[in-house]
Amino acid sequence: MQHIKTIADLRAHINTLEIKKNEHEIFLQPKINAIKSTLLFGLNTYHRIFGFFIGQTPFKLKGAKNIYQNDWVNLLSRFILPYILNKLFLKKSNFIVKALISLLSQAAITSVNKSSVANLVDKITQFVKSKTHKKQTDCDNIPPPNSETY
Repeated sequence: MQHIKTIADLRAHINTLEIKKNEHEIFLQPKINAIKSTLLFGLNTYHRIFGFFIGQTPFKLKGAKNIYQNDWVNLLSRFILPYILNKLFLKKSNFIVKALISLLSQAAITSVNKSSVANLVDKITQFVKSKTHKKQTDCDNIPPPNSETY
C-alpha cells in the first residue's frame, strides 16, 4: 500500500481506485445480469403456475390482486370442481378434453366465494321453509266444539 503524503497523491490514489472499480463493474456486470435473468425466469415461472391454478399472482405486480383476498371456498373449489368433473363425468375422455374442462371450470368458479355460497344456502333454506310450513289461518286457533276450555 502506498503512503499518501500530499493532496496530489490522494487524488492519484482516488483515480486509480475509480479505475479499478470500473474494471470490476465491467467484469461483474455479465455475471450479475445472468443471475438476474435466472431469478426472473424462476419468478416468472412461479407467477405462471400461480396464475394457472389460482388465477392471480401471489403478490402485487402491476395492480394484480393478492391471493389471500380470495377466501377458502374459492380456493378449495378451484381444485375440487375440476377433480369431480374429471373423475365422475369425464372418466373416458382424453387429456385435451379434461384440460379444457379444467380451465373452463376454473374460469367459471372465480365468482364463487363464501358470501355467494352463504346467499345460495339462505335462498334454499327459505324455499324449503316456505314449502314445509303451511300458512296459519284463524281457523287453526279456534278450539274444537266439545273441548274443555275455561
